[in-house]
Amino acid sequence: QQVAHALTIAGSACLSAGLIVLSFMAFADPQGAAVHYAGVAASASAVPYVIAMGVRDLALGLATMVLAFKVPAAMRFFAPTVLVVPIGDVVTTLTHGTTLLQAGPHI
Repeated sequence: QQVAHALTIAGSACLSAGLIVLSFMAFADPQGAAVHYAGVAASASAVPYVIAMGVRDLALGLATMVLAFKVPAAMRFFAPTVLVVPIGDVVTTLTHGTTLLQAGPHI
């Protein structure tokens, strides 16, 4: 049980860090960060949407971090619920012309 707890904390920390780094990339260079979201650089008109995705990822990263460290038992409910986000991202990117390989990082 201690190993499972340690793995949950480690996995949650990695997920949190990845989402937070991705959000900072979206804020610092939205057009470049769009490659990580949609597989292609963003046009100028799409930049606000990339920044909005950065805000979403920052919120999810912070929520994951807080729950993992303050209420680790909640992760068994939170993690499956949050899966809606990457699944929605994959479906959205695939239905808008990206390849499975480009949509893969959302999983």
